[in-house]
Amino acid sequence: METGWFRGDEACSFDSSWSPAINVFRTPTELHVCLDLAGVEPTSISVEFAEGQLVVRGERVCPQPEIVDPSKGRIEVMEIDYGSFVRVIEVPVRLDLTSVRQVYDRGLMHLTLPLVSRTETEIPGSTETPSSVG
Repeated sequence: METGWFRGDEACSFDSSWSPAINVFRTPTELHVCLDLAGVEPTSISVEFAEGQLVVRGERVCPQPEIVDPSKGRIEVMEIDYGSFVRVIEVPVRLDLTSVRQVYDRGLMHLTLPLVSRTETEIPGSTETPSSVG
């Protein structure tokens, strides 16, 4: 009788694309981004900022047990996403990219992105601030 589980002959026989979950918090001085990257080696992660977007790329290899020989067993359930990923986060504020902090702890990547203070973006002698962001 079928149980409704995924049935397959080979573990991790295809490469998939996935998108990590994120939390974004904003304080008056910083933008905090947390990405769920469980199982991703920190050395495979790249973080870039371009044109008002934070772009995080990386890859999670297929999590599989020691026994992957079909003659010794078979996959019954496979729900953990793996493969390469790209997560693009729109950033509608100006950031000071000279002092970004990055911490990878227990599968979570925490990015702290300082905001450019309002006084740094003001035009001298004007009460208006520039309208462009990023």
